[in-house]
Amino acid sequence: MVPAWVQVGELNPANADPSLLWPEERDLVAKAVRSRRLEFAAGRLVAHRLLKGLRIRAAVGCKGDGCPDWPAGIVGSISHCATLAAVAIAREQDCAGLGIDVECYHAMSPGVIELISTAPERRWIASDRALQEERALRLFCAKEAVFKAISAWASRLAPQHIEIAPSAVDADGFIASVRVSSQSDTRLLRGRWRAAERHVAAVVVLGRGKAANDSGNDGGLSVHSR
Repeated sequence: MVPAWVQVGELNPANADPSLLWPEERDLVAKAVRSRRLEFAAGRLVAHRLLKGLRIRAAVGCKGDGCPDWPAGIVGSISHCATLAAVAIAREQDCAGLGIDVECYHAMSPGVIELISTAPERRWIASDRALQEERALRLFCAKEAVFKAISAWASRLAPQHIEIAPSAVDADGFIASVRVSSQSDTRLLRGRWRAAERHVAAVVVLGRGKAANDSGNDGGLSVHSR
């Protein structure tokens, strides 16, 4: 689902050991319930393993907005649910933005779907009765992945500012149309998604320089008129 220069790992939170976290990481969830501590630990422990592969040994804290605080030179994303934690990281020289999201398979309420979707997206969800629940989760994951990948400038965007459509050329791909300020100011991003083993996952990678060719997304995020 990602270019070779992006490192990805996963872990079931049930197998995570919070005692292996750095002290400053443990402090972040010291007062949290056990399930939250396990999910947090799973994400950080996978992050440690991936960073070690890049010869980096460091804690992964939290920024003021709750996003992971990665070591200098690293771009990354963490997602977790009750039964899976997933992490993706890359070097900043290759990557301008990275977003990953995973969800346990469940039926989303009509109210939540209405809140996060646009009319074309709801028509796509409803067009296949057998896949409605899965499609709703794919949509949710895709939008979360986009928000994480563009977090540097996405603070004022609402879910309806991002419209997701399946790729016509990649069975595991999707296209995200991000409306920045008006209907004529739209940025197009490519992502990939997958449903397997009672989970749904989505990832968006913004390549930088030569790496942009591998990700299919230009880190400069050129504006496209529509």
